[in-house]
Amino acid sequence: MQVLEFESPNVSDSLMAYGTGLYSSNGLLCVELFGESQRSLWLWNPAIRKVHRVPKSLNKYEGESFSVGFGFSSIVNDYKIVKLFMSDFLVARVEVYALRTGLWTNVEPGNLEGVCVSHPSAFNCNGAIFWVGMKEGVEEGRKIVSFDIAMELFTLIPFPTMTSASQSCFHSLTMYQNKLALLSPTVIKNSESYLIDLWVLEECTDPCRERWNWTKM
Repeated sequence: MQVLEFESPNVSDSLMAYGTGLYSSNGLLCVELFGESQRSLWLWNPAIRKVHRVPKSLNKYEGESFSVGFGFSSIVNDYKIVKLFMSDFLVARVEVYALRTGLWTNVEPGNLEGVCVSHPSAFNCNGAIFWVGMKEGVEEGRKIVSFDIAMELFTLIPFPTMTSASQSCFHSLTMYQNKLALLSPTVIKNSESYLIDLWVLEECTDPCRERWNWTKM
């Protein structure tokens, strides 16, 4: 195993001790550090052994609950960090940090009213960032929250139609054959065991982006 040295960030031991969150895209890492009263974000490029601390949010939300997403868009040739700030477990505000400008900007939550997302479920795929979420007050509440990195727009994608045995909260996002996919546990009848279903999101078939096809593999 080869070990490489890299620039040591100016981070206190007390902050490091409380744990980390890790997100990656094309080899660039976004590291989230948890401290007693704050959470900070760092960008780490192992290829050039450099670490850069991301500036604090625009509106001093650092003490609030938020979910982080990180990804790359080839359309704008830029990496972006997304913060979904929560109020009463629902998305209330959104800020986006662009690596190219080094600045945070406010982004309209759009159709995220009444939506909560699980943390840390953010997953980047094909120029978008995705979260597993839930929308209040609708019959099919479970949703995939999609953020287009280039356009900076949110879309809610319905879950695949599942059996009652699959009605679990332990879903996770992944990629299969360069497409977004969902891993879903299914309880085996009269057993304490599970099967893992793989659902693959096919191309949207509606120009208004209102109809999505899931294929169970």
